Amino acid sequence: MLKACAAELGEPLQRVFNLSLRLGRVPALWKTSCIVPVPKKNRPNELNDFRPVALTSHLMKTLERLFLNLLRPQGEDDMKLLLLLLCFGTLRVGSGLRCYKCQDYTGRCQDVQECTYEDSCISLSERGGKTIRQCIRYTDCDNSRLSQMFPAISAFTYRCCSSNLCNSGTACTAVTPLVALLGSLLSVWWCWM
Repeated sequence: MLKACAAELGEPLQRVFNLSLRLGRVPALWKTSCIVPVPKKNRPNELNDFRPVALTSHLMKTLERLFLNLLRPQGEDDMKLLLLLLCFGTLRVGSGLRCYKCQDYTGRCQDVQECTYEDSCISLSERGGKTIRQCIRYTDCDNSRLSQMFPAISAFTYRCCSSNLCNSGTACTAVTPLVALLGSLLSVWWCWM
């Protein structure tokens, strides 16, 4: 019937669809559906041999398709935004590893050094003395090699790591990627609500 009367019904239905989209409401009659039992096999004997099928108004199905076409690009944009937020929140674009670079006694270090792709960060502490923080080749992070590189320091402890600014004296820089990730996820969740 809708196909046969398309010329006459086109304009009124368009007005109803646009009004429905603008108000964010669907006419109540369009939301009702009729449940029809459809047999699962040729000769049903009991209730379990039937499958309930909901018949929805053709107008509602058309409106759902319109909504889907409006929402699909928004959903794709949301997924792209989520991916970008996750990438930018956890990765530093356009550069390699960064480490603190200093020799101090206080544990405070402000100078930052860009490292090569073969490097890791080191925090080498002299017993009862200063702490050296810098980039170092990842392969040099062992006791014997460090003893050769720092012959003036006889007794030391060290820690090598491979995330940005991980060789600080405080724990807050190690938490930064986690905070960025949680912030990104929280903002995406908030946008969807």
